[in-house]
Amino acid sequence: MDVGFVITCFRRSNSGKGGHYRSCLTVARAMCRHGHKATIFCLGDFFPEALRNEVVEVRLLRVGYFRLRRGLGKLCECLREYQVDVLHAYNPTAYIYARFASAICGVPVVLTKPGGPTIKSSYYPLAKDIIVNSADDESVFLGNQRFSKSRISLFPNRVDEPVHRVGRVEELLALLAPNLFSILAISRITESKRLLFVQILNLADEFRRRSIQFQLIIIGTPDSQMVKDYIEGRLGSESKLLTDLPFTEKSADYIPAVDCVLGMGRVVMEAAACSKPVLVPDCQSNYPRVLDGTSFDAGFCANFTERASYPKVAAGDALEILERLARVPGQREGVGTYLRQRFVEDFLIDSIVAKQVGVYENAVIESKMFTFDQLSHVFDYFFVAVLRLWRRKVRHKLFSGNPHSINNE
Repeated sequence: MDVGFVITCFRRSNSGKGGHYRSCLTVARAMCRHGHKATIFCLGDFFPEALRNEVVEVRLLRVGYFRLRRGLGKLCECLREYQVDVLHAYNPTAYIYARFASAICGVPVVLTKPGGPTIKSSYYPLAKDIIVNSADDESVFLGNQRFSKSRISLFPNRVDEPVHRVGRVEELLALLAPNLFSILAISRITESKRLLFVQILNLADEFRRRSIQFQLIIIGTPDSQMVKDYIEGRLGSESKLLTDLPFTEKSADYIPAVDCVLGMGRVVMEAAACSKPVLVPDCQSNYPRVLDGTSFDAGFCANFTERASYPKVAAGDALEILERLARVPGQREGVGTYLRQRFVEDFLIDSIVAKQVGVYENAVIESKMFTFDQLSHVFDYFFVAVLRLWRRKVRHKLFSGNPHSINNE
């Protein structure tokens, strides 16, 4: 099986897609390890750092954001050169290019709805095969009549066994005070991740009230200035916010340097690989949740996002668990050992390669079906996407001078 992975890399959206690039790369690597061919086609105006120096071939097809015709022509040239069996698009914009190229070159397409917020609008590109990472997204598609002819496959996100770059751990250790309980929070600084920051800052306040010595390091790309200002306004003297590119690029390299990790999605899996205790946002609490045997399965179904619905724990009990994690090294070791075991059983990408190949094979078999519906819907989606982008630009010009703040918790 020869798979061409399609992803967009336009400068204006660079900061928001690091996880998409790594997810795409993880699947491509696994395909190659299992005897298949994989090539990543990046449509955009920059080369993603996450894809540099990789064994998987990566082609940058340089094209502007609205240069659909030019990008489509370059992608079709690559399809003829590489003779791929199936295209796999990793976001809706990439799917627009891939679906038009499919109609021209006769190559079937699979669409992945990446992690992040659940789809709020039913208006999403129509595809025969759609892969989702969370049960929430799966239920949205299955409950929408428009996708009644689509095959929806739920593959919770997977990762490779991490390989950390030499010297990165020492970079973070130089910023940490020795012998203090350390928490590393890794997340994009955006409104959709607001709950994560609110809860970890609530926990920091509670630790201070209980005289627990700790240090908090937050690493993330600031997509929202409002959320960044909110974080800076609540950070204590023992905490640091790191937003510069050297820290935000492949920030999982820093995980071995700390005692505990806070995050969602891939961050959880990468921390589990290092036998680190993990905190995840809990929408039913004011504080993050310790990921353990009582909460793991609920988090797994929701790809460890803020949407996960965990078994309820009384506020006092939740804080006692968090305090023991901070004060008792043996507690951290036990949780970390459990998560490492779950990593081996549930997180390694190699465990689902056969299922992923099955999706590709079904797409090839039925490549002549469903064409008109998909193309007409992609046309509609493209024009709606352009209108939404234009509306956001107009709204930004009209309201960019208005003061905004995050007040409610």
